Amino acid sequence: MTVKPTDRLKALARSNRISESGKSETGVSEIPAALPEAHAPHGERGDFLKLTVTLSPEVYGLIADEVKRRKLAREPNAGLSAILREAVTAFLGKR
Repeated sequence: MTVKPTDRLKALARSNRISESGKSETGVSEIPAALPEAHAPHGERGDFLKLTVTLSPEVYGLIADEVKRRKLAREPNAGLSAILREAVTAFLGKR
């Protein structure tokens, strides 16, 4: 049986979802304390580096869906860059 990349990504996203509080259902923090801040206050990103990435249409679609969900819910950090910063920070923090 062949698993489509989009199905695999959706399954990974569901399995690694972090609640807004940063805690799992058991109440244990899922975000290591040593992670750098993914979102600097507006106007204080002078030391951030710009990056260009190439994504498959499926991955871009997943990110666009998250952008739309956050904007409709009026959540902060709803931009594409903010979501990518969160994802990279969370992924690298698990290592």
